Amino acid sequence: MIKLHSIVKQLVVWSLALTCFVACEDVFDIESNTYVKTDDYFKSIHDLDNAARGMYDGLQDCVEKMLIWGEIRGDLVTETENTPWDIKEFNDLSVSSVNQYTDWSEFYAVINSANLIIENAHKVVEHDYNFDEKQAIQFVAEAVNVRSLCYFWLVRTFGDVPFVLNSFSNNINDTKIDTVWHNNGDYSLEEVPVFIVDPTDADIILDSLEVQLARYAGIERIYSQEITDGGGRDPLIYSSRFKAVTNLALRADILLWRMGPDDRETARKVIELTDSIFSFRPEQYSLGNYETSPVCYNNKGNPVQRWIEIFTGEGSLMPESIFEIRFQKRTKPDFNVLQQYTSRYASEGGRYIIKPTRKAIDYWQNDEFWGKIYIDTCDIMRGYNASFTGNYNEEEDIWEDAEVFKFLVASEGGLRRTAKESDSNWTIYRMADILAMQCEALNRTRESLAAIRKLQGSDYWNLNWSFDPSREGPMGLRKRACVVEYVTSNDAPPELEEAEEIILEERAKELAFEGRRWFDLIRIAKRGQLQFFLDEMEFAAEDHRKANIRQQASNPENWFLPYHEDAKKYFVNPNYRNKAIDKALDNL
Repeated sequence: MIKLHSIVKQLVVWSLALTCFVACEDVFDIESNTYVKTDDYFKSIHDLDNAARGMYDGLQDCVEKMLIWGEIRGDLVTETENTPWDIKEFNDLSVSSVNQYTDWSEFYAVINSANLIIENAHKVVEHDYNFDEKQAIQFVAEAVNVRSLCYFWLVRTFGDVPFVLNSFSNNINDTKIDTVWHNNGDYSLEEVPVFIVDPTDADIILDSLEVQLARYAGIERIYSQEITDGGGRDPLIYSSRFKAVTNLALRADILLWRMGPDDRETARKVIELTDSIFSFRPEQYSLGNYETSPVCYNNKGNPVQRWIEIFTGEGSLMPESIFEIRFQKRTKPDFNVLQQYTSRYASEGGRYIIKPTRKAIDYWQNDEFWGKIYIDTCDIMRGYNASFTGNYNEEEDIWEDAEVFKFLVASEGGLRRTAKESDSNWTIYRMADILAMQCEALNRTRESLAAIRKLQGSDYWNLNWSFDPSREGPMGLRKRACVVEYVTSNDAPPELEEAEEIILEERAKELAFEGRRWFDLIRIAKRGQLQFFLDEMEFAAEDHRKANIRQQASNPENWFLPYHEDAKKYFVNPNYRNKAIDKALDNL
């Protein structure tokens, strides 16, 4: 909700970070109903750098909402006997306006952090002779990108939302008496500002994001920590900060979300943006289709690349990662909620709140592996003991104790994380996502066969040891997973909608549980495939829920979350009607 005590949390962090940044993890335990004056800040590059760190720390707080908003309403996860009522509401598509997970304050905290950087970066030039306008623009570009990402999540989730492009301190619509913390650690009771603002039309917000992102395309800030001794870039740091390539990915994602049923012009723009990502050096971003680091084993039989490292972030598969929210147990421990939501074991910190649907499991189990390559030379790529795990009861044809496993597994050997290792990365964009985006757009230009073949990879050759791109052609998602193709060069082109369903299914297999599925389904429904969306939702539901889920999914009122009751108190018009819902209804 947009109010003082929920937005200025980051400002409290920054004020203390100037003197004790190492201890910032303890600051988040401080009561957040406080306000911090910023007049004395932003005097040096170190102030800006600390502000940027606070901005990224704020994204860590958003991961739980990203999981809930992007997955629990979809067809790949379902509830367990431990699921609390507010999560059940998401799973039933019946979210109420008092549900705690409709609180958007974590995202607006990050937005306010970004706004402060944007407002103050150029001012630092006047105070720090080691800082120039070029560096200021780099900080601004980074903050604009992060802010745009937050707004894109909010728009997809709620539709119309308050669109605030100035920091909290510059949006004084009302005031109240509250505690004010000063730079010396003292505090006083003073009159402080409060937001009062109505939501903005979602399309106007997206129009603005497209303009802003294009304005700062190609501009990125280089962190000193990411430069290795050999002059290269440390991927563990590089992928955890917004870069020029992330700007391209976000712009493509926004366009794909907005693309209409017969919008070939937008589809071509998506292809152009994703092509720009593919043009980066393959050792920097790729699916692993380059000779210096092939997928699976090299010709000496040594493993060189492991799929699970997408989530552990430990090295060789990092070219897959474009932007991720990183957690780490080393140095300053950062733990996420993913293990809590997915693990069955209290000893691992698990509460087993969600589990994979049978439909999600069947997606992987129905795939046919390509020969013996999976067993002999490849690391587990996805599916059983990678994306999910559990025990199959053959007599009753059910999966018992199924778990989302990709956030629990610690290594290619199938070892599980301990309670003190809930540090799986949360990916915002990775190369598999980019490939699927391009193929979806390519299909919409009526190149259905080319789209499917590109998605799955070139025709398979001898895969006894490793993928050699000089002989075997480009990598694809199915080729990398060592499963049989959907179509071959001899097959007739599939129909557009059939091809789109294939692409959506392959996205689900590759990107399951990573916060994308609900938005994938809604994007397709908005584009004209409403019946497909309803069929997918109904098929995944348990028998006693099928009719209700179909009915709930058919109503665009349930495609967007309601505004929280506390948030509406800070609207100019508390009864504001979400125009995104009306537009969805008009397009049915």
